[in-house]
Amino acid sequence: MTPTLKARFSLAQLLTLTAVVAVSCVVLMNENEWLRAAYVTASLGILLNALIAAIFSRGERQAFFIGFLVGAVFCGTAGLYSAGFTLPYLLSVELHKWLKQSVSHPPSDMHFATVMGISWIMASAIASGCLACRWRAVRPGGPPPPDAGEGGSEKQQSMNR
Repeated sequence: MTPTLKARFSLAQLLTLTAVVAVSCVVLMNENEWLRAAYVTASLGILLNALIAAIFSRGERQAFFIGFLVGAVFCGTAGLYSAGFTLPYLLSVELHKWLKQSVSHPPSDMHFATVMGISWIMASAIASGCLACRWRAVRPGGPPPPDAGEGGSEKQQSMNR
């Protein structure tokens, strides 16, 4: 029997997602080079934090941060080579067209591309991190990982907190 994956999100995850979307919208609609620079710098800081956490954490946290980094690197590099025919690109183009028609001061092309590029990379990274945690928790045909739930030593459980 194949285990099924059920999408369950905590309140903290949903609030984080809402905050990320809200900050992205604020940065997108307020074309300010300082705000854009702060957004890009914060995103790079998040990636650096994820790299450090992937190295030094264990268990589910390590799985999340490895997945986060893989998703960010994949989206960042594949996005450069696949611009023009991917769904994120097409959605971004349609949003940019709509903003130019609907808003009195639409963002410039460079500002829009920077903010949307970072937003798609972060969205892909978060989704990849969540998937990595789910796949780590579901191991078909094998025992659960020693640090998942009640199993494992006290030392392993305390390291995962």
